[in-house]
Amino acid sequence: MKQEETKRREAGAKHMAEIADIRAQLAQAEARAEAAEAQHGEFQARFVELQAQHDGTIRSMTAEMSTLTAERDAAVSREGELRQIIEALEAQLAELRKFQPAQVWERDPEQVEILDEKLGEGGFGVVTAGILTDENGRKVKVALKSLPGAMLDKDREAFEKELKTLAHASLHCSGVCRLLGITVKEGRKLLIMKRYQGSLAQRAAAQPGGVMDVDNAIRFTLQMAQSVTELHAARILLADLKPENILLDEYDRIAICDFGLSHHIQSSISAICPSKSSGAGTPNYMAPEQYDPDEFGGCITYKADIWAAGCVLLFSCNRQASLGRQYSNPDRAPNVQGSTSASRHPATSPRERDLRTQAVLCAPAR
Repeated sequence: MKQEETKRREAGAKHMAEIADIRAQLAQAEARAEAAEAQHGEFQARFVELQAQHDGTIRSMTAEMSTLTAERDAAVSREGELRQIIEALEAQLAELRKFQPAQVWERDPEQVEILDEKLGEGGFGVVTAGILTDENGRKVKVALKSLPGAMLDKDREAFEKELKTLAHASLHCSGVCRLLGITVKEGRKLLIMKRYQGSLAQRAAAQPGGVMDVDNAIRFTLQMAQSVTELHAARILLADLKPENILLDEYDRIAICDFGLSHHIQSSISAICPSKSSGAGTPNYMAPEQYDPDEFGGCITYKADIWAAGCVLLFSCNRQASLGRQYSNPDRAPNVQGSTSASRHPATSPRERDLRTQAVLCAPAR
């Protein structure tokens, strides 16, 4: 009996220990559950916070998207307005490009007084001094290029072409002789132009030995290059650039004049192909293909003006626009307009093209 009692007590103690252990494990489980519950609460709070941020970002992006959409719509609308403005301006420009000079530039003959002072002579008549009374009653000294009453039809057409070219150049270029108007007086059609101080040829002739110093020659050449560039941008090929056709104003700024041989061409790669026998121009300043179409191809481009500009620079520094060689066809006399004694030397051959700059740099001082 005593042994059984002892066994029962031992078994009870063992059960009590197991119960205590289970209670300890249960307490640990409850503690972990509470910690998990707390962590879940933190996660839930963080989720709510992130959800709020997300909703705010969505609202912000939606508002920004609406703003961008409105700006895009406004830009599209503005683009349409600008396109309409551009189309209107292009239409106006097209009208200007095909204008009739007689309608735009015509002056009352009573505004013009012809003076008895000859300033020069061109292929279609003389240039005389004059006085223009403007709309404000101010009297301005001008140069008047006259078209004689009796002319051949082809000369009259050439005069009209020069008028249109000069008018176009006056609207689009800064370095050209300014056209102030046209009129008919004393039976002659007159181009009314700004009067200038003199020509580059006259300025060079007034220098010691007839030669400009290098600084002035370079300064005038840079201005000439800018003027020629503007003319080419306006699709005008001069074909008769020379010192006599480069005028100087009171501020020593150049203005290119005499558009009698000029051409209005379609693009920078277009060419003019004159008749084989025309040879119009001033020999000493003509590119080979312009001087002798039979020998050098017959079609001239903007490059002819660049050649002439090099000749003008050479003349300014050396008073000789060529290096003295002749073409293989020297007997053919070209149709020279406005040539002077300083510009009657035969034009150079194409082989001298690369020698022009060297000639300027190596020319002896005079």
